[in-house]
Amino acid sequence: MRWLKRFLSSDDPTVRLIAAMTEPEAQMRRELLERGGVAAMVKNTGVLQSHLQLPFSQDFDLYVKRSDSELAEEILGPLMDATPPDGPPDKGNGAGDGYTR
Repeated sequence: MRWLKRFLSSDDPTVRLIAAMTEPEAQMRRELLERGGVAAMVKNTGVLQSHLQLPFSQDFDLYVKRSDSELAEEILGPLMDATPPDGPPDKGNGAGDGYTR
């Protein structure tokens, strides 16, 4: 837990990099960042999840140090956007599911 104390008690503030993810998504991104040398922390922001035992609620945010935020964005690249795209899915096979068969 020393790393967490150092992470939270430095002059470089933490910033939210990505918000509203499921826990597996947040942990995957955290591991990718740590492999790239960026310290990261996942925070559960959902009050109800602990009481309702919702397995895949989207109440997890990913935090990094402000000084590491640009490197974190480079490491994650296309994984930065945790929200689904707006608009209709691609036509694909005509079923509206985006797949071509």
